[in-house]
Amino acid sequence: PAFAQPDTDQTISHAETAMRKAEFQPAVQILKNIPPENTERPAYTIYLKARALFLLEDYKSAEDTLQKLIRNYADSQWYHKARFLKGIVLARQRKFKEAEAIYEDEVRRLLSAERKEEIADFLIKLGDAFREEPKRSDLNASGTNYKKAYHFYTKALELAVGRNVRDDVLYKRARSLQQAGDQHQAIKEYRQYLKEFDPAWTGHLGSSSRRATRKTKNPDTPGKHRLHARYRLAEAQIKTGQKSFARIHLEDLLTILKEKEISEKEAEELRPKARWLLVRSYGFP
Repeated sequence: PAFAQPDTDQTISHAETAMRKAEFQPAVQILKNIPPENTERPAYTIYLKARALFLLEDYKSAEDTLQKLIRNYADSQWYHKARFLKGIVLARQRKFKEAEAIYEDEVRRLLSAERKEEIADFLIKLGDAFREEPKRSDLNASGTNYKKAYHFYTKALELAVGRNVRDDVLYKRARSLQQAGDQHQAIKEYRQYLKEFDPAWTGHLGSSSRRATRKTKNPDTPGKHRLHARYRLAEAQIKTGQKSFARIHLEDLLTILKEKEISEKEAEELRPKARWLLVRSYGFP
């Protein structure tokens, strides 16, 4: 007698459960046992497997799996998601030229469809990839490119992203400039971040708002990078010779770190760094 076919929907459900539990290797094994042609959702099955491989950081296997979906299921609803994920996979392998080619294609389609959140997420991940240091074992990898990272973060901000995303991207953008060696522009970027995300910010030194000790009109909750933005601002100012300005910002930061709203863990992490930077603002060592 013929044996009953396994319930592929139930098997895929098991793989989804494993993914939710961050059990990515078992998810891959489950999906390997389901030939796509035996499912009613072949493209989704392949995409789910590729996503699990990506989260396992098996980027080459993820790329090959995604290419199979792209080649065979161009009419699927998962086609463009696969293209986006492939772009990120390529960037993780530091194949930036190929990743940018996908970005150029997809940006035209997404902007015309007004799917801004999806493309902003892709742009941010590309920026992150350009900032990431290559592994020592990867001898052929391209190095970091902070200017490129800045470019992609700027493009993401142009898409009118939400406040939480903007919090991350504005800080990353300023940090990219600082890491690229453009300290003067980084100072401007950190000031912009603090103006938007630090309710205690009274403006840059010498400004009318600073002289009047007027705090920024910012009723929202403080940004999650505001303390580090103050620290990095002072760091950039020291590198540009603005040591007296840096000193005042560091003294402000050390005062804020005493406030009860600041977590002890964050204060303990940043306080010694700020104190040492304060010493450097006096020209030592």
